[in-house]
Amino acid sequence: MSAAFDVATKLVALGYGTLGSNLGVNAFIDSGDNEIAVFEYPGTPDLTTHSGVAFEYPNVQVQVRHTIAQTAFQKCYDIYAALRDLKDQTINAHIYQYFEPKMLPTKLDIDEQLRTTWMCELKLHRTPEA
Repeated sequence: MSAAFDVATKLVALGYGTLGSNLGVNAFIDSGDNEIAVFEYPGTPDLTTHSGVAFEYPNVQVQVRHTIAQTAFQKCYDIYAALRDLKDQTINAHIYQYFEPKMLPTKLDIDEQLRTTWMCELKLHRTPEA
């Protein structure tokens, strides 16, 4: 599974949304004004030992879109804090040691429907899929 799907799965478990309804993986769901999307992008190289790959370090960006800017910010910050505090989580056959914040929540833009998007980025520390 992709890191974005794993993080989206965890966000569902934490009560932040429903996959395919208001929570998308690598894309927003087109119709909503109150949505979350988790995007994966390349991280740092894997840590490889003589016995194989020990750790992978993918990056994810969580974007939160809402018609009320303060609501988008608060939900983004809450997600950032919830993921930042997780340790030793097994999600879809990966063991995530922790979710390292790369930056605090940051405002991205306001789209043509006047929805504000905030985002946070995290570097994930996980074992390869079992």
